[in-house]
Amino acid sequence: MATVIKTGKIAADSSSVLEIVSAFEGIETFLPPIASSTVSGHGVGMTRTLTTADGSSFTELLEALADAG
Repeated sequence: MATVIKTGKIAADSSSVLEIVSAFEGIETFLPPIASSTVSGHGVGMTRTLTTADGSSFTELLEALADAG
């Protein structure tokens, strides 16, 4: 399995960032290479199919979800 790591600084507090990036749906709002996403299901076990700007697509499975609190 491939692993991708990207680091950087975000000009926002951690709770604001976590609220955005922890949502399984809407990844295209903060990850520009993703043109669209489609979510199926709810909670652990749900899937999302991501389509990139070049038309490639792949599906991810939500295996676990931990509350930030």
